[in-house]
Amino acid sequence: MSKQKIIVTIAPTGGMAYKSQSPHLPTQPDEIARDVYDCYNAGASVVAVHARRPDDGATCDASSIVTSTVVSATNATSLSITPPAVACMAT
Repeated sequence: MSKQKIIVTIAPTGGMAYKSQSPHLPTQPDEIARDVYDCYNAGASVVAVHARRPDDGATCDASSIVTSTVVSATNATSLSITPPAVACMAT
């Protein structure tokens, strides 16, 4: 059997999920970074983040939130990611 490589992509925040639906949903930069770290250690190599405001809502104006999340995630792993590669803005 050949050992084919695969790419594992995670979307820890989901697109339209809210913490009121699940207390385990990461919505803040430190929570998202923690999930990215855990998933990276489990083999994930691509991260799609739907940025959130501090009140848990989705946002299209999230440059500081995305930057904070990316900094936290890259500090926690050896992933090399930049906002265009990691950010998927949800409205």
